Amino acid sequence: MFAQSPNSQRGFSLIELMVGGTVGMVMLFAVSAVFLSSQRASRQQRAQSEIAEEGRYALDTLKRFVMQAGYRQPDLNIPSATAIFPPAPLNSEAIGSTGSDLILRFQGYGSLAYGCDGAAINLGTGNDWNQMSIALDSANKKITCTPSSVATGGATGGAAGTAVDLVGGTDSAVKVTAFELQFGYDDTTNPSKYDVGCMYSSTIQGDCLADSYKTAAQVGSNWNRVVAVRVCLKMETVKDAFEVSTAQKVLSCTDGSIASQNSKKLIRTFTTTSSLRNLVRAKME
Repeated sequence: MFAQSPNSQRGFSLIELMVGGTVGMVMLFAVSAVFLSSQRASRQQRAQSEIAEEGRYALDTLKRFVMQAGYRQPDLNIPSATAIFPPAPLNSEAIGSTGSDLILRFQGYGSLAYGCDGAAINLGTGNDWNQMSIALDSANKKITCTPSSVATGGATGGAAGTAVDLVGGTDSAVKVTAFELQFGYDDTTNPSKYDVGCMYSSTIQGDCLADSYKTAAQVGSNWNRVVAVRVCLKMETVKDAFEVSTAQKVLSCTDGSIASQNSKKLIRTFTTTSSLRNLVRAKME
């Protein structure tokens, strides 16, 4: 038998162990950094997707509701001008506001008109109008839609139904922090003769185009001259999108300015302008 050399039993030296441990730690830190970076990117992408989806849904829903405002059944016989142009506070059967909400009126007709819950609405008893009030629930940071009914030619809504959450609320990925409205106002008083224009009352005419945008207070009692609605929503994600408070450029719904806002939440502003489609149109004389 051959005797083993004493050196054949030697293990790693202290320096070798230190070098190996250092290399291992560097590799571990590198893998951890990649993993954490991937997690951050995934969280931010998920937040972007959620808030964009909720924003698109909110704008699409509001546009659909605004476009059906003032809808009348095609076979409905309007008994008088009073039925089309009722008295204050809603001088138009189509639209109104108390300042912070959006009030829309329309008549149900099978699948041509939809209520707050998205279900088709048929004409109510006595040719009633359906009314919906869309507003910000600031305490719960959500947009709600409350249905009611109004008698033809009536100025106020009937008993309110159950409010429906449109955006935000339970199980939603976003909260709504601002809901601002401006109303497209037709300032034209003498439209061109023989053109097709809008009848805002039995004597007031216009060209159906928004010349300026006003708040509800600026519109006053002249809701019969509103031809469009501009909606602005500011949302933020429920979950944190950033590990630390991060500066974000945010559009103000109040004055349209862009300012920096720090938050761990992802913040986005969504706007849309919708024209009323069911105005009373006539050939100008």
